[in-house]
Amino acid sequence: MKLVLLRLHWFGFFITAFMLSLSFLDPSQDELLLHFIASSLPLLITWAIRIFKIGPLPIFPFLK
Repeated sequence: MKLVLLRLHWFGFFITAFMLSLSFLDPSQDELLLHFIASSLPLLITWAIRIFKIGPLPIFPFLK
């Protein structure tokens, strides 16, 4: 179970990184705060799922 949740957390991290890179490549650069919040949601959601199942953990999956 821990390995599945770790992989889910990494998946959320990669989706967040991808969405943030697309946000910065947006030519209009409007509503940057909204883009940042929306891009952070996959990481925050997968982190919250992992915290509820395992316990307190850092938000970034590569930190121990």
